[in-house]
Amino acid sequence: AACRESAAFWDAYLTSCPLVETGDHTCSDGTVLTAAAIRARQLWAWQVALKNINLLEENRFSCFAAPDKPQWFGVWSNDGAETLAALSLTSAAPLARRALIEYADKAVTPDGVQSWYTHSDGVGCYGNPGDTGRFSHGVPCWVHAVDFYIRAADDAAILSETLDSGGTLWERIRVYLDRYMERRDVNGDGLVEWVNLWETGWDDKVGPFFSKSPISEWIRRIPTLEGEQIREFYEAFSCPVTPMVEQVYLLWALDGGAHMADLMGEAETAARYRATADRARRAVSETLWDETDGFYHDADVKAGTLSPTKNADVFYWLYYEPDPLRAGRIVARLLDPAAFGTRCLPMCSLDSEGFRPDGYWCGGHWPREMSYVSLGLARAGRRDLAEDVLLRAICSMPGNRMAEVLDPLTGRQSTAPNNLAYCVLNNVALLDLYGKTRWTDQKGQ
Repeated sequence: AACRESAAFWDAYLTSCPLVETGDHTCSDGTVLTAAAIRARQLWAWQVALKNINLLEENRFSCFAAPDKPQWFGVWSNDGAETLAALSLTSAAPLARRALIEYADKAVTPDGVQSWYTHSDGVGCYGNPGDTGRFSHGVPCWVHAVDFYIRAADDAAILSETLDSGGTLWERIRVYLDRYMERRDVNGDGLVEWVNLWETGWDDKVGPFFSKSPISEWIRRIPTLEGEQIREFYEAFSCPVTPMVEQVYLLWALDGGAHMADLMGEAETAARYRATADRARRAVSETLWDETDGFYHDADVKAGTLSPTKNADVFYWLYYEPDPLRAGRIVARLLDPAAFGTRCLPMCSLDSEGFRPDGYWCGGHWPREMSYVSLGLARAGRRDLAEDVLLRAICSMPGNRMAEVLDPLTGRQSTAPNNLAYCVLNNVALLDLYGKTRWTDQKGQ
């Protein structure tokens, strides 16, 4: 009876999951992906997304979207929220609704401080003694996820839900966005800075952040330092960075925040968020572009210089790039075999000092991130490349695996997680590519 009940549950859920019937696809390297394989991989990603929801009320776990439950029980500020955005397109939308509300309640304080990581018991890393993330702010993906849910489920009523910690969901979103730049824009340039360990989520990203002290030293020291020791450590070793990835997260959140403000009848709030987004777009174009090499770069805040490293988050920026000439030069790097044109796209270019094919963000290929890359390529008018990148990511692993990181040169799995929930975001990007959903509300863009 239990087996029949389980089978009926999964049949009903998978039947509700939107799919794209693509036909067979010949990849840029000549590999042929059959329509049946592409369909099967989409279904497996939908299954993995739902089975990574934590809902163990007898253990007092919050309703969170874990990345891969055998590996981690808590939720990161990017992974979990966007898994929930995807689930809002399915019969699991009510569960996504509950999890979004609980995330806002547990991970974001009433005065708008968000933890980079929130443990399964609902305790955030921010301000948590002994936690390596005790100073680490999260990224605003949850704001965009709530907006995506509203549009997918036609449920603006979620904004009026009361949180256990006080106030409504909309009030929590508003105070968070109202104070976000105050907390994250440390130099007042209208852009978000990476100041503390784990912020951005690109843990070992090549660039200025770890130029004075390696990540291992940050991990060792941050949990143990107190008072004056903290100030001295930051004074000696901190190298704040303006990272491209954070600016894209910011714009997606502000787009969502403005749309939700419109729904709540707060025209002034919506206008303020759109103005903040406009300023950020201008600042990226004016300060992070290198005309010499035709690419955007992270900035070293203290030195006032651009990092020489080329990172794949620049392809995310194509979602907002207004200049077709710049977009063309960026795409050329994606196709260049000396930069990003490998078997599967690395997160750091081969010609950047510090590239490692067995690395994490310093060179590994993250299949889940190809959703962002493809969204950018499509907006830049390269739907052909967007589909190729996306289908290769969806079919990057055989059988019942959704890998975290692959070696970009060999395509072999290089980290342990086998069922990464966040890979379902590739399904959402494919739906966007085929006009079946929309990643952001595009009013004012």
